[in-house]
Amino acid sequence: MSSRLAPTLAFVAGLLLDHFCGGGGASEGMAKALGKSPDVACNHDRHAIAMHQANHPATRHLCADIRSVDPVEVMGGRFVDLLWASPDCKHFSRAKGGTPVDQGIRDLAWNVIRWAAAGDIRCIMMENVPEFVTWCPVVPVLGRHGKHAVNRKGQPLWVPDKTRTGETFREFIGQLRALGYVVEWRTINAADFGVPTARHRWYLIARRDGQPITWPKITHGRGLLPYHTAAECIDFSLPTRSIFGRKKPLADASMARIREGIARYVVTGRAHIVHGTRGIYAAFIAKHNGGAVGQLVDGPLHTITAKDTKRLIVCFLVKYYGNGGQWQSVDEPLHTITSHDRFGLITVTIDGETYRIADVGQRMLTPRELATAQGFDVDYILTGTRSQQIARIGNSVCPPVAAALVASNLAPRPARVAA
Repeated sequence: MSSRLAPTLAFVAGLLLDHFCGGGGASEGMAKALGKSPDVACNHDRHAIAMHQANHPATRHLCADIRSVDPVEVMGGRFVDLLWASPDCKHFSRAKGGTPVDQGIRDLAWNVIRWAAAGDIRCIMMENVPEFVTWCPVVPVLGRHGKHAVNRKGQPLWVPDKTRTGETFREFIGQLRALGYVVEWRTINAADFGVPTARHRWYLIARRDGQPITWPKITHGRGLLPYHTAAECIDFSLPTRSIFGRKKPLADASMARIREGIARYVVTGRAHIVHGTRGIYAAFIAKHNGGAVGQLVDGPLHTITAKDTKRLIVCFLVKYYGNGGQWQSVDEPLHTITSHDRFGLITVTIDGETYRIADVGQRMLTPRELATAQGFDVDYILTGTRSQQIARIGNSVCPPVAAALVASNLAPRPARVAA
């Protein structure tokens, strides 16, 4: 058993269930808070189940669509202390925009109601993107001649009915309350709980055991502990590949983002400076998707996704002894710099010393670095291919946030002493 699940006192007597368990973020939170892995974990993806099994071997694993699972059989007449559910979020995400959605995936959350009605589930916790509160009915995408459009697989296409925004969400909450639950929800930033990533997610707590809902107090931020940073998760000793002299040059858009990042972070002296075995270098993160440029590494990493496109950019610096004529300001036209030699004209001032950029290296962040940024322990077992590992990490619940929520509601409270 991993040291992160070292024997501790289990605080609950009922079952712990993790639906849509993914690679195990919520389960990690349960284990840390209660000293016990979930009794049952369900996911339709066998690769997700494989990673979960590697880290939670005592759990009963169901590799199945939750819609096909019988709650009565799983619960077996026992009461449930906690059901955690993180339904697929991609058809609610802001990134989805106005593109067609899968109605079946959007309706997965209704399984929480089905399970709550089937047994004695005392506490429910849910996690999703903040846009989950906009859940509403869908309307067909109309194609030629007003007919219902279909995708390449022949499946009908739907889009949210924006005139009824939030209608289905309110119905969902109403059904939970009709089953006797007290329900609260809010958006939480994982960085506020010591996770080195700024990940804003919607969380719900529902209880029908007579106990109050308790939201944990944030621990990091202004006036509290400092935020953990992306730099703490990055292994700067790993090699990077020069962006120059490649057999297949980087795309123009990628080069443009790197140039803009250098102008924004390196030339201004804001980039993270590393004094390593390879000399002095300035580092920042570039995002190779959308219109985003990137970010500094001296703050929490921006949200990790299932297809993460973040790149570590390293500008190798050497002492500069020349006189004038150098690119020293972001007011200068860095967009004209395209070659290795031209990058060498950029100078950077560090602690009063002037350096020039000798080379620029790039590499993807490793799955381990991303997992650390998401809040997983360093000994958490990552299984599958690189892309599968990143998918599990990008879709996961941040374990420290889950641990804080579970501990504040299910861990034993100190007994009150009579006055």
